[in-house]
Amino acid sequence: MSAKTYFSHTGQDGSSAGDRVKRQGYGYCFVAENIAQGQKGALQALAGWQKSPGHRKNLLTANAIHFGMAEKGGYWVMVLGKTGC
Repeated sequence: MSAKTYFSHTGQDGSSAGDRVKRQGYGYCFVAENIAQGQKGALQALAGWQKSPGHRKNLLTANAIHFGMAEKGGYWVMVLGKTGC
C-alpha cells in the first residue's frame, strides 16, 4: 500500500488477506486483517482499531492465535490467524 499509495483490504491485484497469507506459506483456517493509515505509532494504531467495532472484533477473537503487525510509510497492517483447525 505504501509503495502504491492506496488504502484497502483488497490488493491491487484483487487479492484478499487470505490470498496474500497463502502466498507467504501460511496455511490458515482463520484469518483477519486490520489496516490503518497516518497513526504516529503502534499504540495509536491499536487504539484506533479498538474504537472500530469490526477491527475490535478481530483483535478480541478467540479464533486468532498468531498475529503480525507492520508499518511502512504511515500505513499499518495487522494480520491475525490460526492454523490447523
